[in-house]
Amino acid sequence: MSLKERENEFNEFVFYLKAPTFGAVNNHIYKYNSFEKLEFILAFRQRMGRRAWLKLLGEQWSNCDNIGFHSEELRKYLPEKASKNMMSDEEFKAFCDLPDLVKIYRGCGLSNQNGLSWSLQRDVAEALPFQNKYKQDLPILLVAEVKKSSIIALKLERQEFEVIVNSPQIIEQFNLTKRK
Repeated sequence: MSLKERENEFNEFVFYLKAPTFGAVNNHIYKYNSFEKLEFILAFRQRMGRRAWLKLLGEQWSNCDNIGFHSEELRKYLPEKASKNMMSDEEFKAFCDLPDLVKIYRGCGLSNQNGLSWSLQRDVAEALPFQNKYKQDLPILLVAEVKKSSIIALKLERQEFEVIVNSPQIIEQFNLTKRK
């Protein structure tokens, strides 16, 4: 299917679905790749109930590879504190087990330090800016400490131990070099 055909199909789906539910939208989203899904999800923000939309966003978060591109828009719509709607039961249980003060890590470049995605695992964060889809010319590791109450969600997919957090206070920064 060409990009134009996919765009037309998407617009028809959006237009004709009068009352989009989590199930209907989530069942349709498989047609989009990891760089298209988030745009599709954002298109339904105003048409779905808030809980259903946050559930959809949480369900698909780890399947989206362009969160940074949409981070400013997402910041407007993400809750300020933990959203059980964005986590599976397993993720919510793991979230509840976190200490009140959590050390988090972000592997990134100089141009994308203010991202929403962080990791509980230093080694995971250190590896990310060397992966092809996230590759950075000048990779760095940011370290922050956040109150558990300021974490929006914990995502356990992809073994990234990802926390979604808005603008944490950075306490350390390290330059990264490629591991051997």
